[in-house]
This record gives sequence, C-alpha cells and structure tokens, in this order.
Amino acid sequence: ELGYGPVENVDPTDLIESEFSNTRFGSEHSDELIASVAASGVMEPLLLVRLPDGRLKLESGHDRARAARIVGLKAVPAQIRPWTTQADHEARVLESNVHRTVTNSQKSEIVRHRLQ
Repeated sequence: ELGYGPVENVDPTDLIESEFSNTRFGSEHSDELIASVAASGVMEPLLLVRLPDGRLKLESGHDRARAARIVGLKAVPAQIRPWTTQADHEARVLESNVHRTVTNSQKSEIVRHRLQ
C-alpha cells in the first residue's frame, strides 16, 4: 500500500515521532487504546518511513505506538517505506489524520514547514 513494504515487527521504543502527529493522548480514547493494546497487542500495522540515516519515523499509528510503549511491548507490526522528501512525509502524516480534527495551529505549522 502506497509504497510500504511487507509487515515486519519493530521495537516501538526505537521509533521517532513525527512533529506533525495529531495525537489524542490524554483523552478517554487513550485509556481505551492502552487497555486494548495491553489485552491484544497492536492489531493494525504502524506506517513508518526509513530516514536516510536508517532510523524509523512514524507516519501513521502514533497513538498505537505510544500505547505499546506504555504497556511495555517490545515488538509491534509495521510497514516501512523508503524516505523520499520532507514534503511527502508531511503530506502522508497529515493524510493519516484526516479522520481526526486538525487544529488551526497544526495546519499553520504544516504550512510554515512547507514554505521553509
């Protein structure tokens, strides 16, 4: 899907958060997600990008990755794609948050980064 590779297991503590994630942690949703991950693990693969230096950065699944770290999981399913451009990465993170409410300040931050 969208240039991502096959599902593989990664350590959630090794992942870099995107500065453009629209997290919902701190809400009732986060307690439910933590309980679900504790009981069943991460069911839907995280979507990651491999940076030029080899590190892995989240594009989709920030809340699932945080929940996995909180409950102490050492491996979560993920699909990884190679790095292309910062603008492409930002667009993919924003697209993954379409179903959520993105605040005006978050939209402004994305536009500001794209103009740099």
